Amino acid sequence: MTLLLLITLSIVYHPTWARAQPIDQNEWQLRMAYQPSDAMLERESKGFVFIYDGLSDHQVERILDARFERIDHMMFTRVRLTDASTGEVNIAEDGCD
Repeated sequence: MTLLLLITLSIVYHPTWARAQPIDQNEWQLRMAYQPSDAMLERESKGFVFIYDGLSDHQVERILDARFERIDHMMFTRVRLTDASTGEVNIAEDGCD
């Protein structure tokens, strides 16, 4: 019984299965924007548009500045707008449901 408990605990608390910090849910989108794969660039060359969802206005601005040559293939929805005076975050009304 003790051996079974030790095995179970070692599986549950194994470092590769348990993260100390949660993953930023936008991390993969930022990686796609800044470091696109060859397959993604090939799809863009065929006219595909990739939709980025829930990024902040600051993130969108930086992406558009850094990857200007690819903006025809990017669409941003539910952009989180930060009010400079209050710091309040609002979701941009983009008409996409």
